[in-house]
Amino acid sequence: MQRIYRYSKKQFQLLLPGFYKKLDRRKTIIKYVISGSTAAFVDLVLLYILTDIAKIHYLLSASLSFVIAFFVSFCLQKFWTFRDDDCKKIYQQMSLYFMVGVINLGINTGGMYILVEHIFSKLIYFGKFNITYVLSQAIMGGIIAIGSFLVYRFIIFKKRKKELKLNKNRNNLKILIATGIFPPDIGGPATYVKLLADELPRLGCEVKVVTY
Repeated sequence: MQRIYRYSKKQFQLLLPGFYKKLDRRKTIIKYVISGSTAAFVDLVLLYILTDIAKIHYLLSASLSFVIAFFVSFCLQKFWTFRDDDCKKIYQQMSLYFMVGVINLGINTGGMYILVEHIFSKLIYFGKFNITYVLSQAIMGGIIAIGSFLVYRFIIFKKRKKELKLNKNRNNLKILIATGIFPPDIGGPATYVKLLADELPRLGCEVKVVTY
């Protein structure tokens, strides 16, 4: 899966280098949106299943789906969005993430109740299709997502000063690789150059390959 992602990313970079560079500058926000959307999708699907199929009250089903989506969100945000592979402080981060989740759960449940019972019930009518709770959950999810990003970025997954300094130095590093052979050519040098060209940008380096 990771190899497919890297290959797709590389092809996109080759096809649209200018657009890719603009997106790459905002990759943290883009990854956060994708991760959050994935967790939100899990949340909404479970909410619909538990409410309409399992016939559970919408407030309880909203709480259950929110908890499951929380674990999905934590894994995606930690290891993919903010690229935090340090497992030494994972329990501390999980605790803080859980506290944020509990607070968000209260905000989510209270907001759901206000929107469903006092706002959408009076403004929107869908006949026999009662989907006001789904719309309410989508709105609350968007509000919570904005506040959560700030907490995750600057508190829970905040990088240490040494790591920030290292990343800053890497971001200023430009590397030119001059090589006689490059894929689809075969051979050790071609393989190593391709590997460097793929991996160094992940460390924040700007890499250009010149073949002669």
